[in-house]
Amino acid sequence: MTPFAEFNFWADPEAASIVFNAGFRIFFSCRWTPTLQALVSEEDCAALDGAGTDASAAVAAIIRQGLSLPVNPTPGSTAIHDALAVAAVIDEGLVSTRPAFVSIETDDPLRSDASIVRTDLSDGVSPNCRIAVQTDRDGFLRLLNKTFS
Repeated sequence: MTPFAEFNFWADPEAASIVFNAGFRIFFSCRWTPTLQALVSEEDCAALDGAGTDASAAVAAIIRQGLSLPVNPTPGSTAIHDALAVAAVIDEGLVSTRPAFVSIETDDPLRSDASIVRTDLSDGVSPNCRIAVQTDRDGFLRLLNKTFS
């Protein structure tokens, strides 16, 4: 939405700030890297079709819509960001994380809504979340197939 903010933080930076400061256990994917490590292909859609359920066919059809978009980083594959986020909640082992401190800018009009991510915590600041750094693609696809079969 801006050079500094994705949609959710842009839409309500105050709410995002409250959440990051509330003491909740937060898993945060601040970069595209984890989802780009779990790209889904036509071959993966065929495996979903092979499960033979209405749910697996519907998911394969939705993913195929994504495959047809011109914004895919690798031709013939697509990222399904929200599905990976849900999968990581279901099975935390699918995504490797590291501790971080995240703050949301709410006062500076030039950087309003920005998420400021600190992974260097050597000055003693306490982490308020874990950020995703790596994804187990095969595990993600197994969970996807198991869920919709």
